[in-house]
Amino acid sequence: MESRFAFRRVKVAHEDGTDAGDREPFWLLMEWSEADAKPTKCILTTLPRRMSKKEIVRVVKERWRTERAYEELKGELGLDHF
Repeated sequence: MESRFAFRRVKVAHEDGTDAGDREPFWLLMEWSEADAKPTKCILTTLPRRMSKKEIVRVVKERWRTERAYEELKGELGLDHF
């Protein structure tokens, strides 16, 4: 499983009266496979800026693996009945 990633620090717009300059920036993580010409997945995360980009990708992908394992447990072992 391989993908390309791009990172950008962004400030999220809200209509709550707060000045955009006062907002905390987030990581916008864009992912696309080698076969795609443009990003197919975008993830907005509050992970700290001091984390390496490799660590951020690992954490985001670990969540996907965890959710996938849970779905398999529900289907194969009947975990969804409890």
